[in-house]
Amino acid sequence: MSKKWVDYMKLMDIYEHVNNPINNYVKLKQYIDIFFHSKNQLDFCNRVLNNFCTRRYSEYNENVLNDVKSTLARLLFNEWKENVLNTSIKHIPMDKYELDYRFREFLQLQDYLKSVKNIEISFDYELVGESSDESIDNALKKYKFCEKDTEWLYINSYYINIEQQEQMVPEHLLNLNINSKVTLYKFIIYFINECNKRGIKYDLKFSENMYKDNNIIIFSDNSNLIQYIEILCGLEKLNKELFLEVGFSIDRSSPLMGTIGDCSWVGYCSNGANYNSKRLGIIYNAIKNGIMHWYDEEFDKRESDKKDLTYKKYILNEINSNLERKLYREDINTTFEIFYLRRINKAVSQFSQLKWSELEDIMVKIPKGKVITFTKEELYNMIIGLLNTIQRNDIDLLDFIIKEISAIAVGESVDPDKFCIDKDTKESMIAYDTNDDIIMPCTTTKMTIADNSDETSDIYIDSSLGVWSSYNDYLNDKRDKEKIKLKKLIR
Repeated sequence: MSKKWVDYMKLMDIYEHVNNPINNYVKLKQYIDIFFHSKNQLDFCNRVLNNFCTRRYSEYNENVLNDVKSTLARLLFNEWKENVLNTSIKHIPMDKYELDYRFREFLQLQDYLKSVKNIEISFDYELVGESSDESIDNALKKYKFCEKDTEWLYINSYYINIEQQEQMVPEHLLNLNINSKVTLYKFIIYFINECNKRGIKYDLKFSENMYKDNNIIIFSDNSNLIQYIEILCGLEKLNKELFLEVGFSIDRSSPLMGTIGDCSWVGYCSNGANYNSKRLGIIYNAIKNGIMHWYDEEFDKRESDKKDLTYKKYILNEINSNLERKLYREDINTTFEIFYLRRINKAVSQFSQLKWSELEDIMVKIPKGKVITFTKEELYNMIIGLLNTIQRNDIDLLDFIIKEISAIAVGESVDPDKFCIDKDTKESMIAYDTNDDIIMPCTTTKMTIADNSDETSDIYIDSSLGVWSSYNDYLNDKRDKEKIKLKKLIR
């Protein structure tokens, strides 16, 4: 049997190949733009999520969509039905279901599934039996193979496999954003089939809600993550036709997800509480600190693209010109014009002494009880306009904000080097890799043999490597001979 890279790869190999979503100047500038137009941190969070969620489903043939939906429904139902029929009541985990007396409902369900000709499976994956027996309907609901709420449909092998003892405790999320409904269902079918071939658990949810920034979310624990990555990143080899459909239909719009190597159509992040709000709060405060520092300490030192003008002097000149234009639009007696121009110059001079935290609207009184104003919002827009120039000539501002994000992230238990990963998740991955009790998927076979003295011993056979007398010897030899890294998969 041929070996696969998954036999050897460590979780920290995946970690090393995760692209940090913060190291992206284009997105960071968008965050800054949204920051200046936000009322507060909550408004910033909402604006970011709404701004980046741009997916709309492409047109589709209703008959084709219904066919692929039915295919998924049959796949799930048939697998569930086979598990129900082949499960002995003594193998049903005692704490998994609210069990009835002597499993009466489950036994009735088995008898019903053996005799029934047809069970209607609606597109929201509810089972509707032909029987008028209320106990059968109760059993279909109790031993259901899917769950749903107002937005998501959940598919979990825990419910499909009646004997599965424990639910997966997810530490990682793999996120996809597919803008074709037909491809959405095709991909789910592909993923479940691949998991079944490998005999591994799966847990995912998906939504047809066009306003979701990720409409397929795959949950993973440490033990399954490597194989999930192989299934996803290996799509091009395993199913070229589907890969082309996915490649054309994916909209990677979610701003806070990392990606793994060149597999840019799959988003990755930790399964942490308040994932988006925590990270957007970090970004908000980092931008606030960065702009404050830059305005107070750097704007009067750095030269703009205007000859002999620092950014601070350029801004003050622009404010002065703006107020003068507003003054000239008023019906001012030219005799007193110089007086009001001096008043503007004085107000701008006082404004130049203020720190960022002290900034307020500039208000200059003119005749007839009128006031001309230069607002903080106008200043914000002016600085936004300067960002392109700053990025071309000096990216220190953006680098400073990135450093601020990393510094604040540490205090929020977020990995400063991989913004999409929680500190606890990284520690869990390291612990999993270094746990000698955990056996990664492998191609070895254990056999018990007898010698002439009728004593037995175990040997371990790998068809491609040889025979060992101890499993530890086998693992050590295997790891020494072959170190296959993730880069071989994600070229």
